[in-house]
Amino acid sequence: MTQPLEAKHSQRRKPSRRAVLKLTGALAATSAATTIHATANADDGTPPSMSMSASAAATSSEMSAQPSLSNQAFAGDMLQPAAVNAPLPPLRVIALTRLAFGPSLMDSEGWNGTAGATEDEKFVNWVTSQLNPAFDNSVYFTDAATATRIQTANLPTLGKSLPQLWTDHMRNPTQNDQLRRHDPADDVYIASFIRAVYSKWQLFELLVDFWHNHFNVHAWDWSYAMATWVHYNRDVIRTNALGNFRTMLEAVATSPAMLFYLDNYINTVAGPNENWAREMIELHTLGAENYAGVVPRESVPGYPAAPEKYCDGDVYEATRCFTGWRVNDEKKQSDPTFKDDGTFLYDSSRHDRFQKIVLGTNFPETWANEAMKDGRTVMDKVASHPGTGRFIVRKLWRRFIGDTVPPLSVPNAFFDSLAALWTANWQNPNQIRIVLQEMLTSPLSPFKTTFGDKIKRPFEAAISMLRSTAADFRPDKKHWDFSWYYESMGQDLFDRRPPDGYPDVKTAWNNTTSILMRWRFCNWMIEEGTPKDRSDIKLDLFAWTINAINGGIGRTPAGVADWWIAVILGRPMLSTQSRKAVVDMLARGSGTTTYQLSDNELRERVPDAVALILMSPDYQLR
Repeated sequence: MTQPLEAKHSQRRKPSRRAVLKLTGALAATSAATTIHATANADDGTPPSMSMSASAAATSSEMSAQPSLSNQAFAGDMLQPAAVNAPLPPLRVIALTRLAFGPSLMDSEGWNGTAGATEDEKFVNWVTSQLNPAFDNSVYFTDAATATRIQTANLPTLGKSLPQLWTDHMRNPTQNDQLRRHDPADDVYIASFIRAVYSKWQLFELLVDFWHNHFNVHAWDWSYAMATWVHYNRDVIRTNALGNFRTMLEAVATSPAMLFYLDNYINTVAGPNENWAREMIELHTLGAENYAGVVPRESVPGYPAAPEKYCDGDVYEATRCFTGWRVNDEKKQSDPTFKDDGTFLYDSSRHDRFQKIVLGTNFPETWANEAMKDGRTVMDKVASHPGTGRFIVRKLWRRFIGDTVPPLSVPNAFFDSLAALWTANWQNPNQIRIVLQEMLTSPLSPFKTTFGDKIKRPFEAAISMLRSTAADFRPDKKHWDFSWYYESMGQDLFDRRPPDGYPDVKTAWNNTTSILMRWRFCNWMIEEGTPKDRSDIKLDLFAWTINAINGGIGRTPAGVADWWIAVILGRPMLSTQSRKAVVDMLARGSGTTTYQLSDNELRERVPDAVALILMSPDYQLR
């Protein structure tokens, strides 16, 4: 069939996807005026320091089919110093980039409908609403529209109780599509993406992600965690994400996923295993920053009335306190408490009944007569310890305010007040939301002034791209292309094997591999979603553009580019060269301010221009 001349010219001028990637590399180079080499902290599990000139990124991008893991990075810290010198974006952009998975083209997070005479008032009201979500669906922890999407995805394990999960997927798994061992983990995986993209309660979803990393468990173990992952996500993390930390700590400690992951299910008086006790203290509560070292407990400042730190002796004694905490994974005809249903079981026959001392407190032998008293008292001690308040607030600060957290050695009145507020409310059922409300909305909070101190992690980057383009995203078990491209970005959900969770600092993700894989994911999303012949992802960027043209933006390359930049970024790009790259992608040799783009040209070129914006350094900022 003979094509019209216009179509032939259009096709001749159309750049390949490789050309788009090359242009993205050049765009990134213009946004990085100088290179500041990123130095990773080995304790954070971050990759080694890597650097190369920003201009070399375009060459590197051509290798996307065979990504290199060489010791070279994407312009070191590619977003500095332009990001620092640029004016702060509108408060809406800061809020929705920090406290949501990015602004949604459809305003699913409800910002536009929030009351407030000023942006500051609207911000406080929006945060308050987000911290008090009114879930329309208590099983899915989300709004009605998002729940419908989850139901459509056919994820039947999400409604199963822990005993049902254990029986169906741990004890009696089959090749039946509904009774495979990995189904619960698969279902949570898919539902997590749907919620993150569409849920009205965006801050809640970010907190779920935060607590999953804080209480990290590797889900894909083909055993207890995988088969019961719905329980861990729903009944442990989601149920407590905005509530009380001490309550969540016990829910974690008694879950089959964590009992198996950190080996406490085999922690007995005859064979003690310290994995849970050590990580509970070092990663989940007091943190390594409050470790006194290998010293006698008597030498710890404040001992015994109020030890300021913990030592190895506290870990060993806490291990004894948690002996006998196990999974109900066997049946005994002589004892009906042994049900083999996957629930928590306190086995007194395995518990160490002798005297113990933890954090200066004496645990008498008589406490062993009360089920779980030793372990629960340990959790009371660490949850109420001021060191835990400082450690948790530090992590929340790093997640929601920025990587530059007040150092331990320098007093900071606002940070110290937040830590004290956490500790003072350790028994309050609303502890977490109380502290977050103060951290985010207090007049003393630096939240509004630290934009650009972080970049998006891969999960945030992927979700924000889907939200920015109003993607109709319907993942299911029959379409795993999305998962493959997402996993290659380096932060596959629930797949961190060490117990520390994925790192939450910019230096961990600002490297060649991470950035290159974001480009590949973006290209896949734009390329696969635009033709509309897939059932799992569809984009209609042309329709959004036509609506904007009808609203008065015009058909010039400059007008269309500026509209999409404003919609996606909510602010001008960091450099005029960056904007020019997007305009040129639309113009392709025509006049940028006078040429009138036809419908066919818009349909063809807008996806490439949008891809450039999504792959720009500007888009990575948090």
